[in-house]
Amino acid sequence: MRVRVTLSLDHQKDADILEYLDGLPGHQRNALIRDALRTYIHHDGVTLGDIWADLQALKAMNINLRGRGIAVREEGEPGEVSDEVVGNLDKLGID
Repeated sequence: MRVRVTLSLDHQKDADILEYLDGLPGHQRNALIRDALRTYIHHDGVTLGDIWADLQALKAMNINLRGRGIAVREEGEPGEVSDEVVGNLDKLGID
């Protein structure tokens, strides 16, 4: 059984979202929103913005991720990886 849920967006603050959704057929909009919510739920609320910030923090410490779960320190001073960065990567299954 289908359940209808209403989503309200602000035409100014959410203009980018509205423009993107307007370019999709209706059934793809629904699937995209469901997938985005499931991803958010199953990754304990970690967003792509969180991941980007964490990767930038690693880059600033000259650490590059090489393949899944492998961190290699490049030339430069050693640095500490914050607990927040480690926690976000752990939630994504990146050791």
